[in-house]
Amino acid sequence: MDSEILKELKTTCEGWRDTVEGLTEGSLIWCEECGDFSPVKGGRCENCCGLLDDGDEFATLWDLDAKVKILDITYRVGQNKKFLNGEICVGSGGPSIYIDTHEEAVCGYWGGDTYKACLSKSAVEAVNEMLEELYNN
Repeated sequence: MDSEILKELKTTCEGWRDTVEGLTEGSLIWCEECGDFSPVKGGRCENCCGLLDDGDEFATLWDLDAKVKILDITYRVGQNKKFLNGEICVGSGGPSIYIDTHEEAVCGYWGGDTYKACLSKSAVEAVNEMLEELYNN
């Protein structure tokens, strides 16, 4: 096991977990200057310290596709075709990263290494609500 790859996989999964949690809590904005979701501190993006516009709004889970481009969504459904849960692919190749509501975690895979960063119940419920709405429409 390459410890550098595992460290990067862990960092990536935990970063996505923090993003999903922050979007669920409504505590992140999208910063055009650094091109990332970021916490706000003193009217500035905490990632790059860029000054935010007065019109900037806190981001939601729905901003994921518009800002970072969801690569794929897998829906898990029961025999009655009712939505159960799903996963959102937000990275592939090296590493492959999935927001997986069945696993209740952000799951990462890179070569033979795997890592899971657990999500809160409220984040899992929020992602499932979004996925169910997408599935039903």
